[in-house]
Amino acid sequence: MSLVQSAATANSPDADLADFRLDQMQGELEKMPRGPERDCLAGLLANRRGQVSQSIELLNRALPALRETRDARASLAIMTLADDYTKTFAYEAAAKAYDDLFALFPDENSGGTRDDAGVLHLLAGVKPMTIAWRGPTRLRTTRNPIGSRVTELEVNGVKEQWLLDTGANYSVVSRSFARRLALKVLPGSAQTGSGGTGIENALQAAVVSSMQVGGATLHNVVVLILDDANLKVSLVTSPIKSTRSSDIRFSRRCA
Repeated sequence: MSLVQSAATANSPDADLADFRLDQMQGELEKMPRGPERDCLAGLLANRRGQVSQSIELLNRALPALRETRDARASLAIMTLADDYTKTFAYEAAAKAYDDLFALFPDENSGGTRDDAGVLHLLAGVKPMTIAWRGPTRLRTTRNPIGSRVTELEVNGVKEQWLLDTGANYSVVSRSFARRLALKVLPGSAQTGSGGTGIENALQAAVVSSMQVGGATLHNVVVLILDDANLKVSLVTSPIKSTRSSDIRFSRRCA
């Protein structure tokens, strides 16, 4: 079994290379003959290194031959390609990649893959997000009651605290906050899993046309909308064990 075949046996695109050091894989790559398997491994490495355009080129070159095998390498390559397209805000291309995946592997649902695909189908007609910079960006931040870092942003004339989550793929807002922002909800709905509970929560999506974050201006910012009850965090204090709830809003990763 080759290194790329071994890597492809893991459960998700984020975990499949966890057992291999990137330098080890680079060394293996240099020994491989030219061909689809080499392109596949090189594309996976490029994705992990943030070289997204290179990853897209390599994986698209490898996939025609890999599709014929219908093995785990093809599944991994397509999921990684969908991730590449998502990172570049090419939502329609990402949705088509997932369609390709499910056509080849109807039972595929590792890591909530079908939930991810559902969200991207909602966004298929959305323009890519763009960022315009006016020099360095500094934000005054504080900690909210659950210990997360927040900053005040003004969006569509509404000033509110936004949670800064650098690991989030999308911004998430409650339905009542989406109404305050006067957002136009996109047609359709999808769902997302809740942590490790396995509970699925319905969601919709909208687009903020313009959003100022310090010295950066973001255009076409996707926000996912969940019911308020699904974004409540109960805070328990001792010894009387009283509870209070806090609305949370996630700010999209811009890196």
